[in-house]
Amino acid sequence: MSEKLLDAQGRHRKTTVSFRVSPEEAEVLDRMVAASGLTKQDYITSCLLKHEVTIIPNSRTYKGLYDEMWRVYRELRRIRKAGDLSQDLEEVLIVLSKEFVGLKDEPSDVEKEEAAITALKRG
Repeated sequence: MSEKLLDAQGRHRKTTVSFRVSPEEAEVLDRMVAASGLTKQDYITSCLLKHEVTIIPNSRTYKGLYDEMWRVYRELRRIRKAGDLSQDLEEVLIVLSKEFVGLKDEPSDVEKEEAAITALKRG
């Protein structure tokens, strides 16, 4: 058996599993994968097997989160009304905000923006 076919845990992965998704689902999946810092294969496998996805912050993960948060922020500014958020964007926002909060102890720009948006909804 070739060493190249073994993964980091020493498993022999030779079976291919594939499935189709909509363009919108693919976009959400790509965003979640980028935010996780995992490979798409590892992210999907972890989710399907109901393993907890633990993100260990590093510069790659931080950049992925940062870039994604800017995309979400621009989309929120475009929408202007929190009630018009798509379900997909709302799910991405929730996951990313939890991950972003875990990166540092002080309130993040994301938390500050979220508080500003919440204040706008009340007015």
